[in-house]
Amino acid sequence: MSIFHRKPKLPPTAAPAAHESARPAPTAAVITRVSPPAPDWRTRSAYVPAAPRTIDTPTIHIANPNTDVSAQITPAATIESRTLGGHQDRARAWIKYAMPLCTGVAGSMVIAAVTLANVPLLSFSALMIFGLTFIVTYAWLLRDYWRHTPEGVALDHTANLWTYLRTEQAHRHAIERQAWQEQRRLTSRREEPRR
Repeated sequence: MSIFHRKPKLPPTAAPAAHESARPAPTAAVITRVSPPAPDWRTRSAYVPAAPRTIDTPTIHIANPNTDVSAQITPAATIESRTLGGHQDRARAWIKYAMPLCTGVAGSMVIAAVTLANVPLLSFSALMIFGLTFIVTYAWLLRDYWRHTPEGVALDHTANLWTYLRTEQAHRHAIERQAWQEQRRLTSRREEPRR
């Protein structure tokens, strides 16, 4: 007989008295509450009194649902700027500072060529030095202007997007062309007559 088929042993019960009704025998499932022993003042005790039934908790205030809790954080990659005036005003201002600067750089190059390389002042060589220096300086300033104005940023952005689109399309077309050629090679093998 295994331990699972045993009947629990119950404590013996006394026979009921004549005036008492027959009570059921106590079972093993009856739980009795034992009170803790009283603390002894002569010996050290490890007795800890039970916690009170009510626990003091801090008062929690629920936030008003109408309160705006959104964070006002500017994204790291965003630069906000205010542009005063239109594109014509910016172009006019750029011309006002670019032309004198280009003329000054070109003139200083002509003076350097006349003094250092013995180029005649009123010659075609001096004119070519002046013109090429002016064009190079103007192109360099125009590139700098394009990088810092809204129109130039939009132009660079558009050019970069078109470059990205062309590169992506070329890659996709190369994959499609390779798949088409592979499919054509496989179908041509099937159609060849067997010998």
